Amino acid sequence: MRNPIVVLLLIVLALFVAVASVAQSTDAIEFRSYIVVFKDGAATSKVNEVLTAIKDLGGKVKTQFKIIHAFSVDFPTAFFDKIKNFPQVDYVEEDGQVFALNKDDDDDAHAI
Repeated sequence: MRNPIVVLLLIVLALFVAVASVAQSTDAIEFRSYIVVFKDGAATSKVNEVLTAIKDLGGKVKTQFKIIHAFSVDFPTAFFDKIKNFPQVDYVEEDGQVFALNKDDDDDAHAI
């Protein structure tokens, strides 16, 4: 009969390796912030389908915009095409800061 302590240590080691590999694989997923803009007249139920899909893919809905029919969301970059190809989505663009520059400040800058 095998030593029960050795068997127990092997089981603990196997569990540790399994947990470490799962943690490592989730760390490799790259998330980015996007603005998802919906088509005019998109039904609320269809918009909710997209938002649910984003959450199901591990994403997060951060902000609903009032002026445009859009949401600020975070989701894995691997699902960009899936989200933008929903029929009710007009377009998806990466979120970021936008600045209006004075043309006198930088000769190469374009004034907005």
